[in-house]
Amino acid sequence: MSGSTSEARAALPIKRRGSYLLMKRERSALSSEDEPSVMGLLTNRKPTHWERFGTVMVLCCLAPDSPEGTACMQMLQAEGYDTLTTSCLADAMTLFSTGEVFPDVVLVDCDARAFASIALIAKLQGLNATTAILLMGTRGGVVSPEAALQAGATDFMARPVDLDEMIARIERHVLRQHAIKLELEAALEEAQRKLAQLGTATLLGNIALGNRGAGSPAGSSGGVGTALLHTGQLVAVAETDFEQQITELSEENQKLDSKLQEMEWKLGLKDNENRVLAEKLGSLGQRMDTSRETSDGMQAQLNLMHKQNTVFTTKADDCTC
Repeated sequence: MSGSTSEARAALPIKRRGSYLLMKRERSALSSEDEPSVMGLLTNRKPTHWERFGTVMVLCCLAPDSPEGTACMQMLQAEGYDTLTTSCLADAMTLFSTGEVFPDVVLVDCDARAFASIALIAKLQGLNATTAILLMGTRGGVVSPEAALQAGATDFMARPVDLDEMIARIERHVLRQHAIKLELEAALEEAQRKLAQLGTATLLGNIALGNRGAGSPAGSSGGVGTALLHTGQLVAVAETDFEQQITELSEENQKLDSKLQEMEWKLGLKDNENRVLAEKLGSLGQRMDTSRETSDGMQAQLNLMHKQNTVFTTKADDCTC
């Protein structure tokens, strides 16, 4: 078990300066003495390292002395991530659960004997569901990608692991969680603002009711009781207004239903008229076809008579000669 500052490693050449570092520079780092966030106050839960200190903590469950483990640690540190390392399952659970904050990301070598089980995923998810759990493993190994993802893992990287791809996957989760956190805090702050406005309006209403009651004989003897009485009357009036509004809405709905039924009846009449018109047009078309056939027959007879006249004329001319 080791931390990011416990060993001095030669940093890898800086290949990337991803969006996480830009986001990190834009946000000033917080200290543990600072006030917790709005989300932390309302949800009353232990924050993550990013929520408390402004930097991302990666808990690496792997063999740090292996070439791959050393390369992963160097790459994470070169990118500016805080790291904790352990090669023991019990130490991993201790680091995750007993610290002041939760790690933001857990990187697990599921080919290692100590972590060759999906039970660790369920335990970590049970402690903090927002932490990203990234697994590195061999396809066809003890832990399959399907089993890991179904157990709640955020991602599965098959060996050989590309370090740039590993950093990109971590960055994607960090940015997504940061965006969700900002949206939640904005929504909670808006809810607090509306609650404060409602409280102010309620207080002003109670004061107004109390002043109104103070001018009456009963109000002069009991300010709070009178205010409560007027408050009850106000509630009763509000309920009456609400019932009246419901009644008016019901009447409007009935009128709309009547209009819809009338429109449906008119549409039915129009459909019948259109159907009759279509039948008349069909009958007219049939008549036109019959007339066309009759005219064609008469034209044929006229042509025949014309030919006969031509023959008779020719014969008469011959006889004359």
